[in-house]
Amino acid sequence: MENRFFMAKESKPVCIFDFDYTISRHHLHISARNIINQLLAEGNQEAAALFKDKINAKTNKIKLEVNVEEKWSPEQQAFIWDKLKAAGLLEPTGNKEEWRAIFKTLIEANYPVYIASFSSFKFLIERFLQDEEFGLGLSKPELDAIQVLSCLPSKEDNKNMHVFHVLRQEKGEIPRGTSFSDTLENEAKLHHELEEMTNRKELPDEGLANYEIYYKDLLKAIPFALIDDTDRNTNGIHEYIKTLIRHASEQEEPEL
Repeated sequence: MENRFFMAKESKPVCIFDFDYTISRHHLHISARNIINQLLAEGNQEAAALFKDKINAKTNKIKLEVNVEEKWSPEQQAFIWDKLKAAGLLEPTGNKEEWRAIFKTLIEANYPVYIASFSSFKFLIERFLQDEEFGLGLSKPELDAIQVLSCLPSKEDNKNMHVFHVLRQEKGEIPRGTSFSDTLENEAKLHHELEEMTNRKELPDEGLANYEIYYKDLLKAIPFALIDDTDRNTNGIHEYIKTLIRHASEQEEPEL
């Protein structure tokens, strides 16, 4: 995988982490969805009864909402976690002690920390972060310092909507902790803004150019670092974060 780090040349950037294939070795959204659908296809009565409120009658598969934080009962959460555990799908990338050190470094330095994920299973991300045996083993105060933004987009948007939401919170346009779905009353307008930005010819349409456009044109003075597709290089991430913090007061961009 390609390492992708971006930081605007300002002090104390918001740090936004991807989750699947970045913190988690496996894609937990896809894995959880596929396990449930496979059990339904096999006629598993326990799964059919437990997820009856989410089953699409035409396809006999679970229907997952977009732009909304999906809700799961405690029983559904426990079932999904246990199935992922039995399948050996709960493990971090790289070194879990290094991951703990990464988040500890950022939290102690009072940096805003987010996890932005295309996932219907926010509870899996939060439990994974805190679980000592299969996840990272973060403490409750550390978990409370990390805001998880997790929902499916209405269309494949390269996480632009998620990043936009995070930076609007940090700019004070909406209260920090506001759910993603609560900010989409005018979804069409936001998507129109996205399309206008990503269609501009002076910048490439792919990759980090999208995020640079946000910084330059929409949310001035809100720098951010995007940590995604890390190739399991937790030591490299930690060194980058420490360098980022060290150089932030000097308003320099660390070398990658």
